[in-house]
Amino acid sequence: MRNIFVVMIFIISLVLKVSAVAGAEGESSGSPELVLAKVETSSQNTKSEEQSAVVVPSTESDVAIVEETVVPAETATLAQVQPVAASDSSSASSALSADSRRVSVTPMVGGTAYAGRWYDHIANAYTVGLALDLPISPLLSIEAEGDYGRFDISYRGLIPHYFNQYQVGGNLKLSPLRNSVFHPFIGAGMMALHYENMFGFNDSGYASYGNFSRWIGAGQMLVGADVTIMSDVAAGLRASYAIPLLNRPTTVSDNYQSYPGWEDAGAINTNFYRILGTVRVNL
Repeated sequence: MRNIFVVMIFIISLVLKVSAVAGAEGESSGSPELVLAKVETSSQNTKSEEQSAVVVPSTESDVAIVEETVVPAETATLAQVQPVAASDSSSASSALSADSRRVSVTPMVGGTAYAGRWYDHIANAYTVGLALDLPISPLLSIEAEGDYGRFDISYRGLIPHYFNQYQVGGNLKLSPLRNSVFHPFIGAGMMALHYENMFGFNDSGYASYGNFSRWIGAGQMLVGADVTIMSDVAAGLRASYAIPLLNRPTTVSDNYQSYPGWEDAGAINTNFYRILGTVRVNL
């Protein structure tokens, strides 16, 4: 009986000890539901603190950080590129505008031929010239032109003789594609022509057979084009047609050919045309 009482006391002591150990572990860790609730609450608090740090900056430096974080890199790049593009466009426009106002010099060389029956009786040895072009608008320019030609004339089986032709004049030119690679133009103008070493009767018709010179006024029409071959240099062709208008010498003819002694005077009064190769140089 005594032994049974001792065993019962031992069992009760063991149960109390186990209960005490279990209670201590429960206080240190708590239940699973309580632990999960604490974890979620901590996570929410952390997120709220992060959002507050980004959206509501506390100092001016934080504002700068937020603005730099929000602006995408593509937007910043575009903001940097746009002023450069505008500047390039403005520079190109200024360059084109400046080019349209540039003065140019054009050396010329080629040939001259007389119209009508004189085509077979007057041979041009050569014609050279120089033109100075001054733009007055994007489409229009004023051109000063000077030319010289050396000619041989023959008729009625006589020994040919030469004469010189000097030309000084001005033209108004229309150039619709002044700044392009291909540069066509048309124009018209007036010029003074000086014929030197002409042979025949003088202008009054007296029988003073010999050499004489003559200034006349003429109008001309011209057309041409050139192509840019390198920076500020273009090569091309131009053609002109001249009509004597002022101070024409007296001639005597049968409406088919001049009478003897009036042939050179008839040649001075004849229309002629030119074809010249050109090299335009922008100054």
